[in-house]
Amino acid sequence: MLREAKRLAGERGVTLGEFVEEHLREGLARTTDPKRPTGPIPVFRGRGGLRPGVDITSNALLLEALEAGDHPR
Repeated sequence: MLREAKRLAGERGVTLGEFVEEHLREGLARTTDPKRPTGPIPVFRGRGGLRPGVDITSNALLLEALEAGDHPR
């Protein structure tokens, strides 16, 4: 498969990386769920900031805070 990809990339005058990227994008575009929204990602612009005692620099402490169950749902 690699030899074929290299050959096709050469015939098209692109690098192997460019060839692979183009075909990955095409493949991913075909497998995207058509029901999935594609608009802008919503951003929370509320007030309040972090809850007291939550340390965002530690994944372990964030997980611990989530597992404690005192987060809003």
